[in-house]
Amino acid sequence: MEREAYIEQVSDGMRVQH
Repeated sequence: MEREAYIEQVSDGMRVQH
């Protein structure tokens, strides 16, 4: 289960897109 890694990557992407 790599949910933390996925959330971390999504957080980074959202931060850059926002």
